[in-house]
Amino acid sequence: MLRRPVKTCSFIAGMLIGGMLVSSCAPAADWVVLRGQSDDSPGRVSLDPPPVPAPDDAPVALPALDPAAETWAPEQLLPRSLTEPALKNDTGDTVKVISEALASLQLTWLADSGDDFGFFSGVFQELPKSGHSAAATAMAQPGWGIHWINGADSLKLEPRLYQFTIPIDITTVVDGGTAVDMGVTPGWFTDGVNKRPEMFRLLGHFVVTGPISSEHQLTLGFVYLDRDDIPALPVAGLIIDQPQLGRRFELVFPRPHLAWRIAEYGEAACWFTLTGELGGGSYAIKRYDRTNDVLTYRDLRLIGGLEFRKGKRLLGSVEAGWVFDRSLEFRTENGNQKPGDTALVRMTLAY
Repeated sequence: MLRRPVKTCSFIAGMLIGGMLVSSCAPAADWVVLRGQSDDSPGRVSLDPPPVPAPDDAPVALPALDPAAETWAPEQLLPRSLTEPALKNDTGDTVKVISEALASLQLTWLADSGDDFGFFSGVFQELPKSGHSAAATAMAQPGWGIHWINGADSLKLEPRLYQFTIPIDITTVVDGGTAVDMGVTPGWFTDGVNKRPEMFRLLGHFVVTGPISSEHQLTLGFVYLDRDDIPALPVAGLIIDQPQLGRRFELVFPRPHLAWRIAEYGEAACWFTLTGELGGGSYAIKRYDRTNDVLTYRDLRLIGGLEFRKGKRLLGSVEAGWVFDRSLEFRTENGNQKPGDTALVRMTLAY
């Protein structure tokens, strides 16, 4: 059991080191400006820092979209409230601005290979409305998802898995721009047949993020996943945000993310992204012999894609990647498997 967290940490640590090398070695002159791209264009935010005081004419970072608290796509490993930029309202008070989109739909296809495990998922997530003050605030955004399993007959499983989550997040910003975020996410994960207490999971997080310069922020904390294979993970890393250069490097474990702006069309922008992710989750199931069990799927992912934004709003993204180090385990240890490497295609639409 110890090998799995070690492999997960090794993969994501490799992504972090690679991102550091890119950010330290790539000169600003190497970044290509396309179709009127300017140095003062807004930058992408996927794991945004807490509010940092800035002049009124400073470039505004874009808010993020992180659908679903838990999916067969990547885990929501970082709290959403830390992914939003800081702005000032009409009275001059610092506020946190959430994505203009009110909901997201994420579709994920993970290919199977012969009798190997695969799935097609649809996950809907409600998003908070724009604008809440820097004082302590609480938000709750329900989400649900359905996962159609390929290979369910050979595994003697129900053909679908379901999830329903209610992320509850409390955020406060203290003097100096340091943000403290804590939250819990009660969730129900089941095949629809096993409705015993093991279908309930309680996720949580506690993360502190603070600026160390105008372009650098440190993040430290932990997330509790309540999974059979990986109960919890630390959160730690450095965020390098350089909107004038059209790049942002989120060297944060457990989800490193690199982004480069490659084109602009008026208020719209296109970004190329490279992400390392941990996928999977634990679900209560009932076997064909009517035995109650818990299925846990886990994988590691290296994903590249394009993200499309207009102003502060994320319009959507298209991604594809390599999925490896896959594991399918049951709490009864009956039928554990190690599926082979495969490919993933994912599309996100915000509206």
